[in-house]
Amino acid sequence: MFFTLQRLNSKEVGKKLNLSHRTIENNLQSIYQTAGVHNCRQFINYCHDNGINRYLPPEFLPSGRHVVISV
Repeated sequence: MFFTLQRLNSKEVGKKLNLSHRTIENNLQSIYQTAGVHNCRQFINYCHDNGINRYLPPEFLPSGRHVVISV
């Protein structure tokens, strides 16, 4: 989800996660179906409309620090 919101394609995401681009595409299709959308643009809009577009994976946060995100 994070990488899709950053507009990375399935090949780029696959390289970052050590997965095939087909695995990424299959997972994205499942996510799109759950969200009721059909493509990346609709998914980005869905995340924005539902307030889940600010997700940041824990491994990107500095360890031992607290992060405050203003809304």
